[in-house]
Amino acid sequence: MKLLRRIHLYLGCLFAPLIIYFCLSGIWQTVEIQSSALAYLSTMHHGGQMKSGETLSSPLLEWIIVAMALSLIFTVLLGVVMALRFGKKKTALGCILAGIGIPMAVVLHAQMDISQTHTPPHAVGPTEVIPQDGSIHTEKDNEYH
Repeated sequence: MKLLRRIHLYLGCLFAPLIIYFCLSGIWQTVEIQSSALAYLSTMHHGGQMKSGETLSSPLLEWIIVAMALSLIFTVLLGVVMALRFGKKKTALGCILAGIGIPMAVVLHAQMDISQTHTPPHAVGPTEVIPQDGSIHTEKDNEYH
């Protein structure tokens, strides 16, 4: 078990900077902070590029990101095993169930609200949609710039 703890520790330290970056970029994308600098930084993980053609992404970086994601999954699972093994099992299981149940309840609640209050937009053509506010969006509007 000491070896697993060490693996957990060092993988966490190795990928901590990237994990923090992805968490922060997820925040600015979730709250829709608009900035050309943040859009440029986002090219690192979505593989897109700016209108100018600039990007921070590369095939090597994509492999590093995949390794980071797999290591994160592995270290999270190790953390759960350690919590179950060395912590209070009922508390650890309760936290796991809450970690599954709370987000599911929030999503289901949001879906019920949307289905009760939202009217779907009217399709105009293969790439255009007119929402109820009358604005027109195309597929290009959904791309990162």
